[in-house]
Formats: sequence, C-alpha cells, structure tokens
Amino acid sequence: MCIKHVQFFACPSKDGRAKHHCIKSNILCSEHFPCPEPQWERRTSEYRYMCPSCSGEPPEVPRQRPATEHWERDNSTDDDWVQCYVDGLCNSVLVWGWGRQHGRGSGLEDTVSVRQMTQLYPSFFLEWRCKERDHRPSQCTCEANGPLAYLYNPAMAARRHFTNETASEFATNSHVQGELARQSFADVHRRLSRMCSRGKLYFEDGIARQPFFSGEGVARRRSTLERVVKNAWRAMEDELTASADANGEGWTDAHTLMEERTRRRMSLVKFMGEIALYDNGFSMARFCLVAERLASIIQTPQWRGPSHVMSLEKMADVASAVQDGGNQPDSLNPFGEFTKKAVAYFTSKRETWAKEIRNYTSKRMLFDSAIEPMNDAALQAAVKDGVEEECAVCYVKFWETPSLRPPTPKQTPTAASPEQRDTLAGRQQLLVSQASTATTGSHISNQIRRLKWDDDPDVQRRIFGANAAGVSMFDRGEPPVRLKHCGHVIGRSCLFRAWVTEANDPDERPSCPFCRAEPPMGVYQVVEAFLGDGGRSWRFPTRLLSLLSR
Repeated sequence: MCIKHVQFFACPSKDGRAKHHCIKSNILCSEHFPCPEPQWERRTSEYRYMCPSCSGEPPEVPRQRPATEHWERDNSTDDDWVQCYVDGLCNSVLVWGWGRQHGRGSGLEDTVSVRQMTQLYPSFFLEWRCKERDHRPSQCTCEANGPLAYLYNPAMAARRHFTNETASEFATNSHVQGELARQSFADVHRRLSRMCSRGKLYFEDGIARQPFFSGEGVARRRSTLERVVKNAWRAMEDELTASADANGEGWTDAHTLMEERTRRRMSLVKFMGEIALYDNGFSMARFCLVAERLASIIQTPQWRGPSHVMSLEKMADVASAVQDGGNQPDSLNPFGEFTKKAVAYFTSKRETWAKEIRNYTSKRMLFDSAIEPMNDAALQAAVKDGVEEECAVCYVKFWETPSLRPPTPKQTPTAASPEQRDTLAGRQQLLVSQASTATTGSHISNQIRRLKWDDDPDVQRRIFGANAAGVSMFDRGEPPVRLKHCGHVIGRSCLFRAWVTEANDPDERPSCPFCRAEPPMGVYQVVEAFLGDGGRSWRFPTRLLSLLSR
C-alpha cells in the first residue's frame, strides 16, 4: 500500500498570522509495482512549526510529531492489496532460499540448470526494476534504486540487498554465465520490460525520502508481529493437544513431526515479517493485515482455511519439507540465518542514520543559539537603519513569496511570424520544464551505477545534494533572522542551508555572509555540552540529508 502524504505547516508571515503552507509527498511500498490508485492510503498531517521551505530543513529530517493526523483508505481493497504484497514478497524469498541452497559452497552449484534460472529470473528483474521511470538496470540513475535506497524505503532496500547477494552466488557459475543462459535471460527481460512499459507499471510523480523508522515505531510493529505469531502458535498447540487426546494413543511421532513442521513455517513467517515491519509504504493497520496473512500458514493446512496466496502456500510447503538436520540447531529454524541478516542490515542502517541525525542536531542547536527571529515591526525598524527588505543570499523579499505553481502554457497564435513562433516555443518549453521539476524524481549522477551496493562514506559524500524527490512544494517563505553576534539580518532558509545542511567542509566554520564574523565560543560550548565529547562539533559532516531546491 503506497501513501500520499499531505502535510500542513504553520509558517510565519508579515502580518503576524500563521500561514498554512502545504507539502505533498509520495511514499511507495516495497511491492514490485506501484499500487493502483484505489489502493493508495491518504495521510494528512498538521504541524505547529515551519515548513521545510521557510525553515531550510530537509523534509526527511524528523522534528516533532504532528499535532493532528488523519488516515483514509478504501477498506474494500485491503484483500487485493495484501494478496499482491505477500505474493511478491514470497516469490523473492523463494529465490533467496533457493540461491542459498544452490549457491557457492553448497555442493549443488553444478546441478543448476538454465531452465531453473530462467524460471526464477522474473523475481530478479522485478526486485531490480526501476519503479519511477522504467529504466533499464544498467541505465537507471534514480537515487531510490541506489545505495541510499533505504532513505526511501528500508524494506525495499533490504529486498534488493538479499537479491544482490543471491545473484552474487552465481557470478562464477558456468551454466548461468554461458551464452545460452544470457540469451534466455535477455528474452525474459525484454518480455517483462515490454509488459511493464505497456501497462505503465511505473510511477513518474517522484518518490520522497522519509525519516528512518523510530525505535518506538519498529517496537510497536514488532510487538504486533510477535503477538500475531504467538496466537497462531498457541492455536496450533491446542489443535495438536486435542488431536492427541482424541486418538486414544496420546502423543505420537506424527504429532512430533507436525510440531516440527509448524516451527519451520513459523521461522519463515518471522523472517518475512521482519522485512515487512520496516516497510514505511503502508500504515500500521495495513501491517496488521500483512502479519495476519503471513501467520495464517503456521497452522497445519487441514486445520485452517486457505490463505488465497498461491506463492505463500508454496513457501509453506517448502519450509515444511526441510529435511531434519539431526543435531543441527537450524533444522527447526531454516530461515533463522536470513532473519539475523535482515536484523543486522536494518541495524547498520539505523546506526548510520542515527549518526547523521546526531551531527545534524548539533549543528541545528548551534544555529538556533546564534540567531533570533524577527517580526515585521523589528524588520521595519532595521530597514530604517539601512537593512534591505530582501535576503542578501537569494535576493528574495522576506516573508512569503508568490506561488511557484507553473502557469498553464498559452496556445501559439495561428498568425505568428517565425520569430514569434520560436519565442513562444521557447517559453512553452521553459514552462513545461518548470512544471516537470515541481515534483522531481530521485535522479542523481550516473556515477552511482558504477558503485557497489554496500554503503560507503565516500559514496554517500559524492552523491550528497540530490533534489527533494517526490515532494510537491509550491508555497515558499523566507523569514528574516538576526545574527546575535554581529546584528546582520539574513533569510533563515538560506542561512540554515549554509550553516547546517550544506556544511560538509570540516575546516569551514559558520560565519555571517556579510562580515564573516563567527559565533562566539560560548555558542560552541553549548553544542559541545550536548555532544558530551568536548570535541570540535563543527567537524561532523551531514552528508545524507538532501537539499531543498529553490
């Protein structure tokens, strides 16, 4: 379930009354295809602070909880969406499990046939495909498909991570790397790509970065998953106990076998649930539906109803059929290793995100300590002393700026000279260009395709500064602020970018754009006290947070 998120902010204005600026963003779930319009959830949030345009802060940085929040969805589409989501996840898990069983060092790599890999190739294609522009994997330059994908959807990034690991298992397999296999894969690739293009199974309105799930949010979803799994396990235990009491022979080997198979299916459910609980493309209500559908396979098939997801039933059979490993501890937990890898992956991303937010927060604290907001009366008094009524950085007048909604291009007059037609065509092209960038995709430099999937600080540094993708922001503002240490008046948004968001040079300290005066040491000491290490706080770069294009 994808989400359309509408956010309303209370921004300062010239007359002193709060201006309600609006931001619209798109959040895609980790399903292979963007959800059909009827299946989208709609979230409306209202905040008591400035919007990213007025404050200069990137939209993906968490600040405060919304004052009010409202969710809407069409409940009649729940079942269809759950089936599609679980089906795609199961197909991918099947490929990951098969790859581990037949990959390098398994002793079965020579048994891999081109036919098997051709049948599994659609899962690789669908996990790798570009959902924004339908790019070919080798030509995609979308940030949401690169090393920073976890800033858009951690579950989607984890699924691609596992898919890449599976593909690497067959990098040296002679059967897979042969010419026959390449031709077969190319044929499947062309057919799938044609299907996606003709069906317009991509989303061109842009995908927005999101704040990484809070520990509280993850704990709440995990608690729900554990409760659903525990209830399904208890129901299975009750059925086994009742069966043993009814047959007159008590507990038999058949009951033990059924219990072992149940534990294996539960291992599968826990792994898939671990992936789903980090998916920020659907609400808590939708997550509960996913958890319940996954947990439905824990019980023995003859004692439960069908899940109505063929791939889920197939995965349940695969998990149940795992051979007894004797003394091996993983025989009853065949997907335990996958679960550990998923937890480790998400933990590493959370640590990276937490470090960035810590550095960002320290810089924001220094910024807040060094400036004081100004109302219009204070600004007019400063104007009488020679202060300009516009920001010295962007040359835009203070307070709210005119709407940036792209105007509708006018039709070319029928009787126009060649020079007029060229001029009008150029204007129309400019208007179309402005309209197309009102909501941008996650496009970045093509260098990202030459980089490894695993995150690297140097990689993150090179691609820092991408546009605010998937965010429609037409209302703009530039509240004035006064620097306490020198008295100069600057636009808050521009100063915040210069001091915080774009401050990646460890040797460049924040200073006034006019006189280059730096904040006093007392301001730095406040930040150092917050950090608790006594080091030079301004040497911490903030590389992952995107800039807002003005």
